[in-house]
Amino acid sequence: MSNQLNPDLFKQWKQIIEECNKALDSRDIVAFELWQGRFNAFATNNQIDISMPVTEGSGAPPPTPDPTVDKNSEAYKSGFKHGQEDAKITDESKRYTNQPEKGPAFHSNNFNAGYKDGFGGGPGPGPGPEPGPTGDGTVDENGQLMIYPSKPNGKFITKHDTRYFTRHYASGKPDEPTVEMHIDSGTPMINQECTAVVTMTGMSHPDTMDWKMYSGEHTKDNGGKSGTCYDLELMTDGSGSKTLEVESPHPHNHPAHQPQLFKPGDISNKKIGWKGICINTEDGKGVHIESWINLTPDDQKGWKKYIDVTDTGQLYKPTSPILKPYGSLAIIRIDGIKGKPLFDKVSMREITWPSSSPSSAKHERSDLSKAMDDDQSVSTNPSVRATTTTTTDTRTFKTGMVELDPLEK
Repeated sequence: MSNQLNPDLFKQWKQIIEECNKALDSRDIVAFELWQGRFNAFATNNQIDISMPVTEGSGAPPPTPDPTVDKNSEAYKSGFKHGQEDAKITDESKRYTNQPEKGPAFHSNNFNAGYKDGFGGGPGPGPGPEPGPTGDGTVDENGQLMIYPSKPNGKFITKHDTRYFTRHYASGKPDEPTVEMHIDSGTPMINQECTAVVTMTGMSHPDTMDWKMYSGEHTKDNGGKSGTCYDLELMTDGSGSKTLEVESPHPHNHPAHQPQLFKPGDISNKKIGWKGICINTEDGKGVHIESWINLTPDDQKGWKKYIDVTDTGQLYKPTSPILKPYGSLAIIRIDGIKGKPLFDKVSMREITWPSSSPSSAKHERSDLSKAMDDDQSVSTNPSVRATTTTTTDTRTFKTGMVELDPLEK
């Protein structure tokens, strides 16, 4: 991996850093989140290790892969599978593409494109959404599709408490009606898939729906530590401005934005299914996070993955990964509501990795990968997940360390 960029890319990198710092200096949270999203995308797309200095090199930009990619080819499918497997491996030296004669230069364009999509949580081979890990249509006791299998003798909790009240913000933001739906597992549950069918009844303004997972009580007791959690987000207007944050401690939220895998559209007056998933990696060093949405909740074939990321510490360095929940709660919160949103088919289910999951598989070259074609190879490396600090020739930029008037969310 090289942090040396050609002059054109280095110029773009400097501009992004400068705009991020301007937003921090002016405490403009909207601009900050916009440019932070561009920062993360640029670092991922250009394979930048942002824990190391970024320097300017010389010469022409790196070659661009052939835009014609056959997602139905065996090479693409093989690359996608290897990308999914490598995304679960926290030790980069053990990833498939870092083994002798297994790097991008030894594979075709279709394989490399598939690997990049699989590593980054893309939509998968062929048309339509990527199937869930179970892929067999198994449903839970509420009739909802199970993305991950249940832990043997694990908990399945459906009892929940819905609270409608007026939110008072410490920041001075005007009071507004809100709703919270709480599920309590009694004791902290590691590895959970939380599901709800939510009937929305309108919004006074676009805002986030939040699945707060691996969480405890959101109070100021103990310095707010019990409210530390992963905050999976869905904007009610369908935009991708917020998809994930780390709350640590309550009420301080830190952006951990992930790209939308599809655009759900405005859901402020719709009935949708929504899942949040947090499952520890089997090496015990990270937490894999997924969000799924069903825009046709009466049809279990409608579930689509919305975000996908494995947190090994890059989301919010002081706290993440949250390997052990800070309490026994999972909470859906929606501010700025009109009427009273309804919650049905609610559950918190204790899950495990599939026996043949990427997390537990031996990372050897499969027979499928040997079917790669002889297209021209590319010289780019696989995507690398970003950490929270980067040093440039101008100043140090810390992406998750500055609090911009948190709104107790």
